[in-house]
Amino acid sequence: MADPTSRTFRSTQLLFDNLMGKILNTSTIVPDLINCSLSTLRPVNQGKDTGVDSVCCYRKTATAPAFDRVKTYHKFINETNGFTKLQNYNLDPKSLFVNDYHEASPPTTVSPTPKPQVATDCFTLNFTTNNLKYRTQMSIPKSKLFSSTQRLFSKLLGDIWKNSDIGPDFINCSLSTLRSVNQGKNTGVDSVCCYRKTATTPPFNRVNIYRKFRTETNGFTKMERFNLDPDSLFVNDYHEASPQTTLSPTSKRAVATECFTVNFTATSLTYRPQMADPTSRIFSSAQRFLVNLFGDIMKKSEVGPDFINCSLSTLRSIHQRKYTGVDSVCCYRKAATAPPFNPINIYQKFVNETNHFTKIGRYNLDPNSLFVNGYSPSTTDSASDLLSYELGFKVINKNLTNKNPLSPEYKQLMGSISNELNQLFHQSSISDGFKICAVTKLRIGSIIVDCKCYFHPSGIISKDTIKNVFQQETQNATSQWLGSRFQIMGFTIEEYPSAMATEPSKQELPYWAIILICFSVLLGSIFFFLLCVLTAVWVKRRAGKYQI
Repeated sequence: MADPTSRTFRSTQLLFDNLMGKILNTSTIVPDLINCSLSTLRPVNQGKDTGVDSVCCYRKTATAPAFDRVKTYHKFINETNGFTKLQNYNLDPKSLFVNDYHEASPPTTVSPTPKPQVATDCFTLNFTTNNLKYRTQMSIPKSKLFSSTQRLFSKLLGDIWKNSDIGPDFINCSLSTLRSVNQGKNTGVDSVCCYRKTATTPPFNRVNIYRKFRTETNGFTKMERFNLDPDSLFVNDYHEASPQTTLSPTSKRAVATECFTVNFTATSLTYRPQMADPTSRIFSSAQRFLVNLFGDIMKKSEVGPDFINCSLSTLRSIHQRKYTGVDSVCCYRKAATAPPFNPINIYQKFVNETNHFTKIGRYNLDPNSLFVNGYSPSTTDSASDLLSYELGFKVINKNLTNKNPLSPEYKQLMGSISNELNQLFHQSSISDGFKICAVTKLRIGSIIVDCKCYFHPSGIISKDTIKNVFQQETQNATSQWLGSRFQIMGFTIEEYPSAMATEPSKQELPYWAIILICFSVLLGSIFFFLLCVLTAVWVKRRAGKYQI
């Protein structure tokens, strides 16, 4: 049951998902329930009983009230005879928690059931195997080769973690990517490992885990039949450099994942309400099609060798549903020595590969709608440039549990917050001057959001005006809310010189012109030198004649 890929786990998941769905479909969040899914099955009372941890999701409209966990708790109690029976399962009436909400039963002589684990924490693990040759099928998570490699490494990693200080609460490890190292001679492994975290669990210590891994693998040189690069191990980006040797070092893996946003409007794609649901067929089909096209473009760009993937975060209505706005996130591996990400180069690559950004695949595009990480040369603003502002705030009613930009949780939050910000300013008193907002970074914990927003310059647009509008649009009687989902605090705003104003205006000479200028200067210098020599010889001869 500890293995989410096992038949026992899957059959149990299918049964419980169906039972919980029947209860919630008649509750206050109907008809917007999406699904329930089991996250873990865990031993209780030394394996005599089984603890069930699950996550239920539903769509929340702008007018929907805040989630009421008390009502949902009572709904479960009422539908299960005081939470004692769920179909053929007997339940511990003291074990129910809904979003950590629990009502204590009257004291009895029976020993209480331990409270279930209320959180799952994850960390990244990256390394390189020297005797596993990379194959192209390894880049496809659904391929047999990827699946067999994942099963093997998940077992090996699990054996190590079960003997570590997180062993009792260890859940599993899963591979996120297999990548080419040293031109395919070796294989890089990126994985995510998760464990249950209780309220009393100490903070995760990546140094201890790093050293535990080195100890269990003979200085990180051997893991069963795999030879390992001892300088390639990273635990949550923590790495201890090995002493320098005379051997040529193995290429260091990318030590971070960096993501950027791509936003645009498809004018030949009519918006439909189902597009707001990331689980709908129409969203999934649009995502598959566009992600494939994005990948073809990105693989030809400067981040091509390190490109991971792109994914859609939101599809939104433009011009009263005539068009569809597309918000996406693309990620790549970034080495420690790599230069800063340049959105201008990626922007230009998209323009060149899409006939001046007029067509991508079967979709017609608005050529003025493309933004890469908030950057656009603003072709509609011939007389002036856009103003750039960096906004920051904290979301206090939600937690970001996975800081990996590739995780579905990270991508969904980035897209949802971007969508809410754009709606806020589009519906505000400064909507005429507003261009776009793009979330650039999320930080773990109570979610700390960094984003960039762009405005057309006008008399009413200023730092103070934007701050006042944001405060007015998010303030209610007791607190601040961005849309109906995100309770926020700690808003900050800073004005930055816009990249749109500075970068495109640079005029660089082509290489042939620079070479020609240098060659001309060289010829001129040689000519001047010869002229000086000839003049000196002529003067000397004239002086000799006078002496005679």
